[in-house]
Amino acid sequence: MNYNEMNKNIGKNKGINILGVIFIGLGLLILIGFLSSYFNWKSKEKNYSLQYVYSDNGNLTYEQNGNEVNVDNIYDINGNIISLNVPDKKTTVMYCSIDKESECIYFDLNDLYQYSILHPFLIIIVELFIIGIGLFLGFNKRTKVDAEGNEKSSLSPIYMFCIFFFVLGLWTLYNQGTNIYKYLTLKNENNIATATIYSEIYRSNSSSEKYKPIAYYYVDGKRYLFINDGYIDGNLEDNIDKTFDLYFDSKNPSKSVKKDDFIDVFLLFFGILLVAFTFPFIFLKSKMEKRIDKNIENIENQEWKI
Repeated sequence: MNYNEMNKNIGKNKGINILGVIFIGLGLLILIGFLSSYFNWKSKEKNYSLQYVYSDNGNLTYEQNGNEVNVDNIYDINGNIISLNVPDKKTTVMYCSIDKESECIYFDLNDLYQYSILHPFLIIIVELFIIGIGLFLGFNKRTKVDAEGNEKSSLSPIYMFCIFFFVLGLWTLYNQGTNIYKYLTLKNENNIATATIYSEIYRSNSSSEKYKPIAYYYVDGKRYLFINDGYIDGNLEDNIDKTFDLYFDSKNPSKSVKKDDFIDVFLLFFGILLVAFTFPFIFLKSKMEKRIDKNIENIENQEWKI
């Protein structure tokens, strides 16, 4: 079965078409619910600042302008007061009120929905994928014909899939490119500080042997934090008080990178591959459709000769 025949069969199957409409409806419902929560948070965000709240025997504190601030009230994203029991020597991310420093909003970063509110790109690519499935299954109709009335290939049914992977590839390349630029810029300055691990990002209900270390370092007598980008193998108990070197920006010492942390080659290659593969399907669609028709014609001619 060639590409055109597969599309034709999907387009004629009412059950598959209905399933496609369900996917589109589901995608739109998720999008509407997400946008409601996202814009609700964005309307409040200017009144809050990101803080890394440290637990010292159950007492939650963070440093603000050189002063230690106690966290008295914790809210979820819906404005309800919650109780958060963070283990000793763990750190959790909160957004604390600028006007009332002791009041903070907690986002559970293990919850995909709450994580997406802070990182909306994630929900965008998920939505593209769900809607792409819906369009492919629900509206996969054969409309292209040549002068003789023969059906021609159309890449429109998989267009959303290509956009999904193209955007994912661009995002990956942007992240890796930004990391490379930041690393090379700070390395060129060659300002080196020694950081000491003292805590880790707290994850609720986590039993995996991975952790995200938090370390402190000093520049000109002022204390700064370094938070690892991702989770690494190990645990805090085995690595607390260990040290490592990092490069920092002399004009903005809070900007720093690990001295031995350069680039994720796999992610860079993955991003290049996605962009290179999907680019012709999006921007050279007519040529790709003609190439598919030519390949199908060659296959049919070979079958006829046999």
